[in-house]
Amino acid sequence: QNEWWRLRMTASYRSIPIGGISASQRRSLALQCRGGLLAGAALLVFLFSAVTLLTSSVAQASSGPAETVAGARQALVVGNGRYAAGRLPDALNDARAMAKKLESLGFHVHLMEDAASGDLRQALDTLGRSGNSSQVVFFYFAGHTVNSSDQMMLLPVDAKVAGQDEPVPGAIAMDDVVKTLNRGQNQAAKLVVLDASPYPRKSRFRGLQVTSVPFAAPPNFLIAHSNGMVPAKAAGPQLTVFTKELLNEIGAPNTSVNQMFEAVRVAVRDATHHSLVPWHSSSLADGVILAPRAGSDQDAQMVSRGIHVNTQQEPPHALLENR
Repeated sequence: QNEWWRLRMTASYRSIPIGGISASQRRSLALQCRGGLLAGAALLVFLFSAVTLLTSSVAQASSGPAETVAGARQALVVGNGRYAAGRLPDALNDARAMAKKLESLGFHVHLMEDAASGDLRQALDTLGRSGNSSQVVFFYFAGHTVNSSDQMMLLPVDAKVAGQDEPVPGAIAMDDVVKTLNRGQNQAAKLVVLDASPYPRKSRFRGLQVTSVPFAAPPNFLIAHSNGMVPAKAAGPQLTVFTKELLNEIGAPNTSVNQMFEAVRVAVRDATHHSLVPWHSSSLADGVILAPRAGSDQDAQMVSRGIHVNTQQEPPHALLENR
């Protein structure tokens, strides 16, 4: 009997409204509150996502075309003429003319004149990072080179050059140039062009000086080198014969870079009566074209790029010249 009364009172207690709201109403109200909280949370997530997307779009729009435009062409052009051993006036003229030509071909060009070692290394690093978003990366250097430890090295204007067998503080090895431009194993077509003259320094060989060490192109590279800044016979600003012929050929429509540098080699050889013969090594396929024919899609010229070894001629083991 006591159990019966306890159950009866419990049932009656649960049926008594509290604050004018019955138990069933409380359950319904709780469900409604829960649904409202879920809806509010969903709205907050939506608003947060919208703000994040808008912020990202604004950041991309303000970062500039060099980082956002697919297929951009990047170039670093260096003319070094103010050396301790004497000036190279043609180097600056060559670099300025090359920068202007590359801009006409759609390149974003960074021109440096009389670059010091730290500045040149930083510019090369920036050019290397651009390879991840570019289709063509072009590095042009006009100035002095030296050989050290059987390796070709580019000379900034503040490099310290001593004897033939001594290290060259501040010089930049070609190995370092290639590694920097190949940052992240990017797939950009990379062109390295050196219009260089050997820096005059004492040699252990009487009457002879090693002036060039050949450099084989790794995948996705073309490396060209003219070992001697021979002045060209032409009106206007004085240019070297190699850069003059390169400027003549680089704008040829629908011509691959391999064909272009072979034509430059022949033209320089003939213009100097075989006293200067540039060499180049390439692993770029013939689909790499800097000046597409009129009406064609410039970026489409790069799509079919494959990689194969295509060295146009055997570079010399080492070039020797009389001092």
